Amino acid sequence: MAIDEWGQPFSWGSDSMGQLGSNLGAYAQDKPKIIKFLATRNVIQIACGSYHSIALTNNGELYAWGANSYGQCGLGTVSKKETTPKQITSLIGVPIAFVACGSNHTFVLSKSGAVFGFGKNSHGQLGLQDRESRCYPTHLKTLRSVKVCHISCGDDFTAFLTLDGGVFTCGTGEYGQTGHGVTRDELVPRKIMELMGSTVTQIACGRSHVLCRVGERVLACGYGARGQLGCPHMTFLLVPTPVPIVPTDDSPFTQENLNGRIRVFAGGDHSFLVINSDKSKPVDDRLPESKKQILTLAIPKLAACEVFKDEDVVNQDLLAYLETVFGSLSCMNGSFLLQNSAHYGCNTKVPGVDLKKTEEAFNIISRYENSTIKELIFSHLTEDIIKGVKSSPPDAEALRVFLILPLYHEMRNPRRHPELQAFNKLQLHPQRIVQLWWDSQSTEYFEILVDIFKSVIVYELMQPVVRANKKINFTHSVIQILNTLTTLNKINFTNPKKPKISAECFYIEDLCNYVDIATDYINWLSDQNSTQPHLCNYAFLFDVQCKSLLLKIDQQLQMQMAVSRATTMMFTRLFVDPTYEYHRDQFLNLTVSRNHIVRDTMLQISRVCWRRS
Repeated sequence: MAIDEWGQPFSWGSDSMGQLGSNLGAYAQDKPKIIKFLATRNVIQIACGSYHSIALTNNGELYAWGANSYGQCGLGTVSKKETTPKQITSLIGVPIAFVACGSNHTFVLSKSGAVFGFGKNSHGQLGLQDRESRCYPTHLKTLRSVKVCHISCGDDFTAFLTLDGGVFTCGTGEYGQTGHGVTRDELVPRKIMELMGSTVTQIACGRSHVLCRVGERVLACGYGARGQLGCPHMTFLLVPTPVPIVPTDDSPFTQENLNGRIRVFAGGDHSFLVINSDKSKPVDDRLPESKKQILTLAIPKLAACEVFKDEDVVNQDLLAYLETVFGSLSCMNGSFLLQNSAHYGCNTKVPGVDLKKTEEAFNIISRYENSTIKELIFSHLTEDIIKGVKSSPPDAEALRVFLILPLYHEMRNPRRHPELQAFNKLQLHPQRIVQLWWDSQSTEYFEILVDIFKSVIVYELMQPVVRANKKINFTHSVIQILNTLTTLNKINFTNPKKPKISAECFYIEDLCNYVDIATDYINWLSDQNSTQPHLCNYAFLFDVQCKSLLLKIDQQLQMQMAVSRATTMMFTRLFVDPTYEYHRDQFLNLTVSRNHIVRDTMLQISRVCWRRS
């Protein structure tokens, strides 16, 4: 397979298992032919296994096709073959950085080091502590904290390169290809101790051997009976061993060339080095090539849109860029990551997003005048992004959108507010992650978050129907927004002595003027065991005027209930106790002066003869 400079994929060769993606019906293709299904997409990475293929597009979509008997296509099902590219939907929202294929297994790497494997696992090549094959992308959690930045796959084994130059391997070690000095299977990724103290910059796996670039040396291990290790007379090597690279007399290369910019490659049973005389930086697998990465929001690109006035014709390339990025959940989640390695290991404490840059970007967007650009951004964010969030995302990286979107100015416009139900759609664990992220943000950010959701409720209260009936319409959308405000209120008062923002920030001013709080309170009291929604379930929204009114209503209700109880008791005593003396006046009347209220009250009470039953 190959891709051209415009991102169009071509394939040729055997199509016995549909691996060409052109549905040729097992016929071989002797010339490169474009894969029509992907012709309209911009493919940035491709990888091939023995009989299956995978492709990554610039908007973060992942497609697989070919043999699928072990689930190596990651579609969630096992089948003999898939003759046309199918999207791997389970990874939607994850910002993917790299893809790799082994013989019958596949690996996907996210921008922040999350590793997902699927396919054949008979030798533990997926690193999941067992030998069970997977037909869906499975998170390899044991490597989450080591900052994996590159993956290479062999026949039945896998090698992982970390940001600090370490190498982990798992799978079959029959010929020593895992580099641990033994020939057993490794079911869990294990660090190659022989490389400790060295900084590995490149790794390449063949069928049963591995090449590593360390400084100006190349090391190899694994099967070498066919000379693929570059070490004469060595059938196999159990640990990484330096390859003697010495130019022959008739070689066009000098020793200086061999010590320079070299790219290592490993094929099935062969190896080769590509030597570049260019004086640019050495090849390093730990540094991703920008042209092979999915698109993300870039401040220079966004700033370029500011020059367009309302009626101006916008550059088509710029529109295509905006449409791609704002229409992709993966692209949004991969935007504005913290510099260097700070965004790695995305978890409950580390979202990995630079919110200062995010705010700067959305401030630029808020100044746009061109209606075409504004509508494009709004429609994609509300339709494709918010509605595209899964209830149970595959990784925390897919949740970054909940930190990014509140900074978009249209989220604060209640008249055009998007469907703010995505958060409540999340399952408990991802909800908890987002809550912890919100809790860790600044006071200013948290107040913006509260205002966004509160403004929607205020907008609903202002509707003519609500004002006429003095009753809010508890639609599904309104209930979900109220539930989100409840969550934010709980987060705010996690530490009651030191809340993030004051309780007044949650108040809705003049709430009593919009709805009949008295009726709602009475209905709420009578529906204590019911699931019927009431505004009193969200009392943290009540301002001082509203609470004062409720206190008066509650006082009146308690007085009425006390009188009712006394009357009931009196009539009961009349029928039960014949000696009970009925008094017409069942109330104690006190006459007090304004200047001595307490003294006069206590004196008169002390003169009354109280009798207990």
